Amino acid sequence: MNNAETLLSEEQLDFLTEMMSIGSGNAATALSQLLNCKVDVKTPKVYVVSQHEFYKLPFDTSLPATCLRMSLVGDFTGDMVFIINDYQRAYLTRLMEKSYLSPIPQEMRKQGVGGIQDWYDSILKEMANIFAGTYLGVVNRFCGLNIYHSIPSIKTGTAKSIMDETSDEDIIIAVWTNSFISETPADAIFLLRFSAEFKEKLGCAITEAMNRLGRKEGRINTLIV
Repeated sequence: MNNAETLLSEEQLDFLTEMMSIGSGNAATALSQLLNCKVDVKTPKVYVVSQHEFYKLPFDTSLPATCLRMSLVGDFTGDMVFIINDYQRAYLTRLMEKSYLSPIPQEMRKQGVGGIQDWYDSILKEMANIFAGTYLGVVNRFCGLNIYHSIPSIKTGTAKSIMDETSDEDIIIAVWTNSFISETPADAIFLLRFSAEFKEKLGCAITEAMNRLGRKEGRINTLIV
């Protein structure tokens, strides 16, 4: 669903997908250590769309979800949003309860349900940090764009309610991550949103990276990350 004429060419999108695949692989390693269990990821599906096109993507934006938002600073300004629906969040909570992250610190338990929820929220924030760091890390490395993210803030609602706050002119990179945590599917969506003024800058940076690394299949996966 990439709008090739106005956003990225198909070749640029393929290259971006390769970068996000490397990021997902690095994130899987870090998540495995965090959750103390096996984590595998498939090649993510990557879309570069406008807000209008975002609602046409093949996932339900009306489901209750937790959204972790981070601001972008550096060569691009905008934000990143890590979205996980309530079902997946409940599953991850059960994994947290079984992992070395438990027992929950005594000071958090003393605060009751609120303190325990804060503890689990802190783990979700760490997961968002992991994905943000790995995705931006490969963009920084291969495209030479210095982009950094802020500390995540949590908001509950739906993906649609979050996206309704986006300007019609904004560009959205949607990374649909298909993970398997302890062999159970655990999908999540990661969004990078920035204003249209950065569109040309992104396209030029990707093209320069493609020219520098070559256009052969698997060109960047052969590099050590």
